[in-house]
Amino acid sequence: MNIDVNFDIENYIYLKLKAYLEEKSKFSPKVFNKTPKTLAQFPTVIFKEINNIDNIPYRSLDRTQRVYQITDTIEIYTKDMPVGNTKYASKVIMSELKYLIFDFFEMYGFDRTACDLVDYYDYQVDRMVITVVCNQNNWNKKIS
Repeated sequence: MNIDVNFDIENYIYLKLKAYLEEKSKFSPKVFNKTPKTLAQFPTVIFKEINNIDNIPYRSLDRTQRVYQITDTIEIYTKDMPVGNTKYASKVIMSELKYLIFDFFEMYGFDRTACDLVDYYDYQVDRMVITVVCNQNNWNKKIS
């Protein structure tokens, strides 16, 4: 994937992910790029870039060509909910969103390094955290 040099990759990926999930999911997820103060609507998806570091083995000796390793997390919060006349279990909603997120990041060249169900203080809410990584070079912003 090529990204305009003037683009902030975190915001670019967030906006693309938000549009993708809103278009593809039948559950109308709310997608944020920071944690909301309260989880008032479900499902909720939170996308965050958690690390953007030099991938030192892949930089040129004169340091003009660099490769950055970018790590993002995607948190999914779901609970049982009706859509139309059908009530869907939280796990069904979680599964749809999980596989849409897998497809999205695979399409953009990211590798998935973790996908974990994580406890949440509200037992009626299921939470999953997905971690993805990619390398992006500085000369043309291509992800590899």
